[in-house]
Amino acid sequence: MAVTRDQVTCVIFGAPRNIQTNVLPTYADVMKGYLQSRQQLRTENGKYPSFGDISHKLCYEIQEVWETASLPTVSHAQAIEKLRSFHDKYNSILKVYKGRKDQATYKQRLTDFLDKSNNLFDLSKCKCSDMVSNCNCLKEHKVPQKEREFLQDQRGPRNMVLGGIDQEETSRLKRKAEREETNLKRMKTHYEDAKSQIASTYDESEEDYVDSATDDEYISESVNLQSTPKPVRQQQQMTISLPSLAKACDRTGVSDRSAAILASSVLHDLGVVSPKHRSKIIDRSKIRRERSKTREELQSDVCTVIEGLYFDGRKDNTMTQVHGTDNKNHRTTVKEEHVSIIAEPGSSYFSHTTPSSGSSKSIAESLVASLKERNVKTEDINVVGCDGTNVNTGHTGGVIRQLEETFNRPLQWLVCLLHANELPLRHLYRPAISLGNVQWH
Repeated sequence: MAVTRDQVTCVIFGAPRNIQTNVLPTYADVMKGYLQSRQQLRTENGKYPSFGDISHKLCYEIQEVWETASLPTVSHAQAIEKLRSFHDKYNSILKVYKGRKDQATYKQRLTDFLDKSNNLFDLSKCKCSDMVSNCNCLKEHKVPQKEREFLQDQRGPRNMVLGGIDQEETSRLKRKAEREETNLKRMKTHYEDAKSQIASTYDESEEDYVDSATDDEYISESVNLQSTPKPVRQQQQMTISLPSLAKACDRTGVSDRSAAILASSVLHDLGVVSPKHRSKIIDRSKIRRERSKTREELQSDVCTVIEGLYFDGRKDNTMTQVHGTDNKNHRTTVKEEHVSIIAEPGSSYFSHTTPSSGSSKSIAESLVASLKERNVKTEDINVVGCDGTNVNTGHTGGVIRQLEETFNRPLQWLVCLLHANELPLRHLYRPAISLGNVQWH
């Protein structure tokens, strides 16, 4: 006997239908899909299948839609359990529909249920409310950057839909997978070659180094340092503090990777590290931690009682992120003013600041903000030192003059004379340099 539309229409969710593939389904869409699958799996004798059979098929269809959107999802079992929980609430409301549909309390209960059913049937591993700018999930749970706006929309107004296949992104992901496979094959070949080489030259006298480790662990540790990012077995760790190295790296602007290569090379030349003794190897993570720790220690040691404030600045090429017209962030390099601050007595590092511009007003405001941030008593400051540029020493609008107006009292001006001595020498040599007549003796 044929089944009419009225016989399969649900009094709560309406007519059943298949899961849409261009949007992520809501709870209402899932229940309509459930009713559709229930009708499709119905046997010839009119018997309906169990909840387990329907949910197994339906959750695979839902997960396919999420995978099409390139979104990391929970497991299949978790998706079924989520559907079971909502299905139980649906049954508890449906079974008393005929007897209570005219009651006010039941109508309110049904309205609340329908409102919640319009929410997204969320299978995402990332549950952050603001994933566009602030996501604290694990790396494997994070939503891809390009898909965060879409998922945020599906959880809210639902104005966006899934489009066609992004050929450019698909090609990029394919190339990435091919590179990872090639690197895996290369590392496997390298490991097998090292294994055969070491097995042929193994010396019984090295048992004190091998200790209780297996041959495979010994072979893995004997692979070249550049190709093995982390030894399998490491009896000691590099726990020595390196404050001088961290300060030198910050002073010279050397990157963490370059500093690690230089430091490890020096230790290798001195015989401190070798393929057998690797506990003192310095990697870039060690450099990064030491630099961060040293900076915090330098800033925490600053005394809140400062009698003299010395500052100097320069414009550096600084990398930054700029929001473009295509709603994407693009990396660019801009000229930015950086000011370093020294506290006296003691000539200790105080802080550094980045004023909005190189004007005297911006520099003075940033200096005052740094003092307030560290709770420094400005009434103790009697001396201000800097170089002799007009931005700093202008008698009406210079940085020092603006600090005096801010502190409402006069200050001692210590202006660097060496900076002033450079100016006549520069003007003296500039014409000769332009003519190529300078001779050095």
